[in-house]
Amino acid sequence: MADRLLVDLGADGRASVASWLDGDEFPDSGESFDLSWPLDADALEELRWYLEEYLSVPVGVREYVRARTDQPMSL
Repeated sequence: MADRLLVDLGADGRASVASWLDGDEFPDSGESFDLSWPLDADALEELRWYLEEYLSVPVGVREYVRARTDQPMSL
């Protein structure tokens, strides 16, 4: 049996985490906690673009993005 993990992100900015084994009843979310994102809106947009659109851009652009993303980010 495999462990399952549920991460519930609420619209109110709170999160809860639950786990269960395959075949067990689906758990309640449990107690929620405040979730703070360490990235600002610009960094999140760049991350979204990278994850959602990176593979569909021409190779030359990929090289440019790869060079930029290899640089350490300041949090």
